[in-house]
Amino acid sequence: MLTISKKLPWMFFPDIIPLGHPIFDIINSTDPETDWDLRLACLLLFSFDCKDNFWQYYGDFLPSEDECTSLLLATEEELLELQDPDLASKVRIQQQRALEFWKKNW
Repeated sequence: MLTISKKLPWMFFPDIIPLGHPIFDIINSTDPETDWDLRLACLLLFSFDCKDNFWQYYGDFLPSEDECTSLLLATEEELLELQDPDLASKVRIQQQRALEFWKKNW
C-alpha cells in the first residue's frame, strides 16, 4: 500500500518498504515537488523485487524495452523524425534528467 498526502509537497509514505531500506535515501534525495515521477519510479522498481507483491505481477505485463513506445527511449535519429524541435528538445532534457538520476543513484 502507498499513502500520498494531498497537501504540497506531496509526501510518500510507502507501507511496502521496511524502515531503514536504502531506497528511502534515494527518495529523500529528490525534490517532492518536482521529482514525483522519480520517486514513484523508485517505489515501483522496489516493489518489483518484493516477492508476491501486487506490483510485481503488474510488471510482468509491462512491455520490454524493444516494445516500449516511450520517447524517453528514443534515439537521436528517432527524435529528428518527429519534425518538432521543441518536443525533441524537451525529450532530450528528460532523457538527460533520467540518465543523471540513474548514474547518481545506481
